[in-house]
Amino acid sequence: MSPRRLIIPALVLTPLVGCASAPYLPSQTSFTLHILDPLSSQIANQKIDQRKAKIVSGRLDPGLMSTLGSIVAPTLGYPPAAGAEMGSLMAGYLNSSIEQQLTIVESRRSALKEELFSLYLQRTKRIENGFAVCVEGQERQYVVEHRNFTRSPTDGPGPCEQSPLQSLQFP
Repeated sequence: MSPRRLIIPALVLTPLVGCASAPYLPSQTSFTLHILDPLSSQIANQKIDQRKAKIVSGRLDPGLMSTLGSIVAPTLGYPPAAGAEMGSLMAGYLNSSIEQQLTIVESRRSALKEELFSLYLQRTKRIENGFAVCVEGQERQYVVEHRNFTRSPTDGPGPCEQSPLQSLQFP
C-alpha cells in the first residue's frame, strides 16, 4: 500500500496567504469597547462633577450666618442671640436643600453615561484607518496604530451636532 498524498488546490491556499498580509481593520465592537464605553464614563463623570461643584459653591457656612444674624438682628429690633440662631437655622435649611440637589444630580450619573454611550454609537462612522465620533460638538478621530486605537492629532472637519442631554434636564 502506498501512502496517500494530501493535495490542496492552490485556490484554497491563496485566501489564507492573502489574509496574513492584509492590513488590520478594527471592528466596531472593539472601538465601542475600548473607546466609546470609557469615553462615555469620562464625559458623564466630568459633567456630573461640574454640576455638583456649582451646587456646592452655594453652600452657606452656619458659623458665618450665625455671626451675620447676630450683627443684623439688633438693627431690626431683635436680640443678637435670636439673630444668630436664625442665621444658623437658615444656613442649615439652605444647605439641606443643596444636599438634596447633590443627591439628585448624583443619581443621574449612570443614566447620563448610558445616554452618552447611545449618542456616541449613533454618531460613530468608519474612516480610512479607524473611526470618527462626534463628542461635545467636535468630531474626534481615532486611528489604529499597532492594533490599538489612538486619538488622531487632528480632529474631523468643523463642529458637529450637539444634542441636549435629557439626563441632565431637571424639573
